[in-house]
Amino acid sequence: MTSGSRSCVRNWVLYVLMAAVFAAPAWTQMEFDAMLRDRIAVNLHRIETAGERHATEGELGRLWVQMAYDYQGEGDMQRSEEAYARALALLRRPVSRDYGVALDGLGMLYLVTGRLRESERLRREALAVYQGLHDEAGEATIHINLGINLLHLHRFKEAERETSVGVREMEVQTERDENQLIAGLIASSYAKCFQNRCEEALVEADRALTLARAKFAKDAIEVVVALIARGFDDWRTGAEAEGERAMLEAIDLVREKKDMS
Repeated sequence: MTSGSRSCVRNWVLYVLMAAVFAAPAWTQMEFDAMLRDRIAVNLHRIETAGERHATEGELGRLWVQMAYDYQGEGDMQRSEEAYARALALLRRPVSRDYGVALDGLGMLYLVTGRLRESERLRREALAVYQGLHDEAGEATIHINLGINLLHLHRFKEAERETSVGVREMEVQTERDENQLIAGLIASSYAKCFQNRCEEALVEADRALTLARAKFAKDAIEVVVALIARGFDDWRTGAEAEGERAMLEAIDLVREKKDMS
């Protein structure tokens, strides 16, 4: 997966957890949209000239995955879904990690457009792909993403189980995805608090916030989402003043933020 793809996935996972409370400043969104349009144009040209370059189906499939991410970033969900369909057709045989990435990406698209059951199905398919490939990093990522799905379905016990497995597997990896680990800790925190175990949830939220502040910029989306989770858990435990402080800090960071990466 390209760095651009990883950034898009990272942002979508965390924005879903943030519950779409905040919006980027308009001028920032304009710059982001311009970047996406440029990248879409470049990748469309690469696809159109694939025959001249003797590109493989795998290369084309990866390009369509990137196109799907970028269309989703633009808010063009129909084109994004169409791009995923093209990617999956190209990557289906032989089954590879790229196929799992495409399944998970389409699962995210379905999640943000409210097709929760279809999203869960796709993510379980992706998990089976990674398990068949003995790809432990991929498995950990999907367990966390599946947990986020289950949160939206209000299946909190299952969500806790999936996120706990993902976090545990990710923590032992030497080159782990820190933002995905943070997403897992936050999802686990919500799952526990919605089961009236908010004191335990606070521990997870604090771990996520500590990790986010250690690994990312002070106004990074990881820090913002962790603060929101911390504030929510504080509020549910009756510590309303602490919860309000955490929420206000998150709001201030978003207002001051110059880009939403």
